[in-house]
Amino acid sequence: MKKTILIVGGILAAAIAAVLVFYYSRKDRSMQQYVHAQSVSIVAVAVDDLLIDHISQFFKTGSSDSSQSDQQQLFKTIWNAGVHIPAHFFFFNLPDDQATFYSIQKITDAGKWQKFIDRYTAVTDTGRSDSLLHIGKHIAIRPLDKYILIRIAANNESKTTSAPLLENPAQWKKVSETNGFTQERLSHHLAYWHTDGKLSIYADIDDQQARLSGEWNLDSLPAQKPYVRHVNHDAAALHFWTSGSLRELPLLNSLLTKITGNETHVPENALDYVDLLVSNQEVAQADTSITYEYDEDFNPIAQQTITEQHVPLIESLWKVDPLVAQQLPRKMFYNFYLGQENNLTWLSTQQMNGVTATFEDSEALAGLQLNFTKWPSSWLVAPFTWLQEKGVRATIEANFRGTTTLILEGKVDYAKLAF
Repeated sequence: MKKTILIVGGILAAAIAAVLVFYYSRKDRSMQQYVHAQSVSIVAVAVDDLLIDHISQFFKTGSSDSSQSDQQQLFKTIWNAGVHIPAHFFFFNLPDDQATFYSIQKITDAGKWQKFIDRYTAVTDTGRSDSLLHIGKHIAIRPLDKYILIRIAANNESKTTSAPLLENPAQWKKVSETNGFTQERLSHHLAYWHTDGKLSIYADIDDQQARLSGEWNLDSLPAQKPYVRHVNHDAAALHFWTSGSLRELPLLNSLLTKITGNETHVPENALDYVDLLVSNQEVAQADTSITYEYDEDFNPIAQQTITEQHVPLIESLWKVDPLVAQQLPRKMFYNFYLGQENNLTWLSTQQMNGVTATFEDSEALAGLQLNFTKWPSSWLVAPFTWLQEKGVRATIEANFRGTTTLILEGKVDYAKLAF
C-alpha cells in the first residue's frame, strides 16, 4: 500500500512538474515576440493566465447571444489557423496612429495557414487598396513571409500608412528588449505601458469585476493641490475631471488645440481645471432651419422652421485663459450655450442663468467615471448597447501621494463573464 502511494505521489509530482515546466517555458517563449523599434506603447494580454483563472467558465452552457457566438467562432477559427498562440499576446502602436495596434506572430503550420487564407480570401473585398485581409469588424491581417501582422483598429476603413515600416524585420526588436519592459508587468491579466515610462495601467479580471492599477509619472510636482467640482452622480453616465497641467495631458492639449482652431498648442498655463459631465437626462433644443419658396415673379421668400429636439444634458466647466475660453466651440453635434463668471467658463446643452460651482479638495489629480447603465438612449449604438446590457460601470483615479508618481486605482464592474 505504501509503495502504491509513493508511486501515485511520484506520478502526480512528475505531472505537476511537467505542467509547470510547460507553463513557464511558454511564458519565456512569449517574450521572444517582436514589436516595432518605434513602438509608443505596448499591450500584453496574458492568454494562459486568463484561461487558467477562468477555466470553469468553459464547462458552462454557452450564451445565446449571437454576437458573442460570432466572437467565439472567430476566436476558434484564429486558434486553428496555424499561427502561434503565445502565453502572452503583445500588441504595439506607432507614433503616427496611436489608436491602432499591431501584433507580429509566427506561422507554425503552413497548411492550416493556407486554408485560413483561402477561406477569408474568398469572402474579402479584393478591390481594397490596403492589401489587408479583413477577418472581423476590427481585425485585419497581412502575411509577412514566415510571420503575420495582425492589426486591430476602430474600423476597417483605417489605412495602414506605416506598412513599409512594419514589414521591415530590421525595424523589429524583441519585446523583452524594449524600453520599459519588466517581468512584473506580466503578472497581470492585461497590461498597458508607454515605452518612455510615463504611464502604466494594469487589469486583473474576475468573473464580475476587473481591478485597475498603475502609475503615471509626472515631469514635475503639481502646481496646486488637486481639487474637483462637486457634482450629482445620480444620472451621470460619464464624469471626467482634471486639475493637472496641459504639459502632463498631451491628449487633452491636442484636443483643445483642435477644437479651438489654434495651429500651435495652447500654452501649458492656459488651463487650471476642466471637467465633463454627461447625463441620461434630456433637454430640449430648438433647431432653426430656413427654406426658400418663390412667388410668381420668382422672387425668393424665406420660410423659417423651428423644430425641437431632445438631446442629452452635457455640461463642461473650464478654468481657462479668457482668450482660449472665447474660442471654445458653441456647436459640436449639439448646440452648446456658453456662460462666464469670474474665471469660470461653462458649456452646456442647456441654457443657464448664471454660473455657480462648488469645489472640494481631492486626492485625485484626474479621474474618470463611466456608468453605461445610465448611457443616453440616443447614444445606444454598438458597442455601447453591449456595454449597457452587461451593466458595465468603471472608475479610475490618478491619486497624488506627494511625489511626481501618481498612483492609478480603479475598477470595472460588469455582469458575470461567460466564455
